[in-house]
Amino acid sequence: MTELETSKRRYLIGKEVKQEELTNYVVEIQAKTEPGYGASVRIPTKTVKVSAPAKPKTPTVEPTAIDKVRITYIFGIGGGYTHEFLVQYRLKLENEEFVNSSWVNYLNDEFDLEIGGLESALYQFRIIARNDQGESPPSEITEARPMPGILVKAPTFSKPLGPFYLFKNSQGVLKCEPDAAPPPTFEWFRNGTKITTGRRYTVQADGVLWINDVTEDDRGEYRCNATNVLATAEDVGTATVYERTRITVKPENKLVPQRVNIDLRCRAKADTRLELKYYWRRDDAVIEYNSKIEWLERENVLKIYDVRVDDTGNYTCVAYTPEPERSEDQASAEVNIEVGCGVVFGIFLIFLVVFCKRRQLNNSQQETKPA
Repeated sequence: MTELETSKRRYLIGKEVKQEELTNYVVEIQAKTEPGYGASVRIPTKTVKVSAPAKPKTPTVEPTAIDKVRITYIFGIGGGYTHEFLVQYRLKLENEEFVNSSWVNYLNDEFDLEIGGLESALYQFRIIARNDQGESPPSEITEARPMPGILVKAPTFSKPLGPFYLFKNSQGVLKCEPDAAPPPTFEWFRNGTKITTGRRYTVQADGVLWINDVTEDDRGEYRCNATNVLATAEDVGTATVYERTRITVKPENKLVPQRVNIDLRCRAKADTRLELKYYWRRDDAVIEYNSKIEWLERENVLKIYDVRVDDTGNYTCVAYTPEPERSEDQASAEVNIEVGCGVVFGIFLIFLVVFCKRRQLNNSQQETKPA
């Protein structure tokens, strides 16, 4: 006997049955072979309700591995026949969103689903079913966690190694970050030669390679080997060496009277293969240019107009090349307002008036004392 196709099975389970015809039936099943029909079998049954599936019963969850569980679907009574179901799961944390699995074909006698890649933590699981009429409400939540144990995973590289950008006379940092459990040990190679800790090189336990005082000889191909109890994996990346960005003309300190314009000059030099940019800070806050203060890029001058007391402070020029080939240098200057002769004279007059009044008050008090 040939098994019915899914579309025919759906037809038999009530898709064409009218709502008022939902009642008890006797179904007669008779098999046919080449010699003829066999004996018939009669089964009392009832047509399935034409609607979305009822709310599923609370699912059962069975841990199957240290990062996996198997969830079994249990259909609810009172709704339409289930065609598919999915599992929603999340970590039991506040405001954590549910993650949806793919839909599972229930008509193909698939009653459970295994979900992997889970953390060793408590999860919440629920199920939603659907058919041609719509989706069921979510089931009640079941809480479970994967099997306890230590996750073991061979090293793999999910993101490429490099490229690396190094700058002469600076410190270079090359990172090797495979996915592995337990954590691997590391070996670094440059142009096929193994790198050992000493002199200018340091290989850290976490896979970071430090290069002190980078030179042109540090360019080339770098390979990182990561090894744990399961396997060894490797990845290769290239390193390019650039000239370091350096400020060649530094801004100078300014001591000026009020209401004058001042120029703070700053010029830098960078590798000719990279774009050189500037920005300024005043007392650690980035300056936003306007009609009061502007950066004249062609002249490499920060111009401040009509200087007042509020404009005093520490001005820092930052010259840099943008990411990923980032290199920067900075230099600072102080801007202050000088105290003029008129201000000094005014302060002297105030002091003199206060002194005279206090002396006059003391003399009058002595004259009024009884003899």
